[in-house]
Amino acid sequence: MRRMTTVELLRRLLRRWYVVAAGLVATAAVAAAVASPAPLFVSRVDVVLVAPPDDTLAPELVSRGEDLIALAGLVERLVNEGRPREPGTAQVVPLEGTGVRRGVQVTLPNAGGQWDHSFVAPVLDVQAVGTSRAEVVALRDDVLDRVVRTLRQTQADDGVPPRRRATARVVPEDGPVVPAGGHPTRAAAAAGVVGLLLTALAGLLVDGVLVRRRARRS
Repeated sequence: MRRMTTVELLRRLLRRWYVVAAGLVATAAVAAAVASPAPLFVSRVDVVLVAPPDDTLAPELVSRGEDLIALAGLVERLVNEGRPREPGTAQVVPLEGTGVRRGVQVTLPNAGGQWDHSFVAPVLDVQAVGTSRAEVVALRDDVLDRVVRTLRQTQADDGVPPRRRATARVVPEDGPVVPAGGHPTRAAAAAGVVGLLLTALAGLLVDGVLVRRRARRS
């Protein structure tokens, strides 16, 4: 099979100019949409569980790190209302990276692997994502309030006196809300390249079908 020259390729595409034109219009529309995505904002803070000031007076809550980590894990499950979550690692996946455009995530980071869990700190990773700064702040503050209330209620249900309870500290206290990352220009360029290749392929396929059909009629 002989190789097609550039001149022959262009000639075949020009014969099917209507296919090429439709492909170019579609490619331009996709590239424009990718280059100007809808706004997305994120905020991420840590909730650190802190032992009571005098843990020797707290027989109901042993203040060793392992116990606070266990308490953090319980709070995570209660706040998430028992929804199953894929085991993660210490590098928590950004919520917006999972395709979520509005929502929150509370996670106890796992320093181990998928099959060998290792929780090393009583710290909950809290993320919020939304389409405006105000929406993100509202979502974040709501879930932080639920975390604090759950921590307090869990210990109250276990009969732990208020002065002997673990508390929560949010770090940073007023977490920044920032635009979600990404490279719209690169994404648009990639969409353009893929679109041009698909357009050329479609033009050649249509030309081949029509040429063979004409040959059979002859």
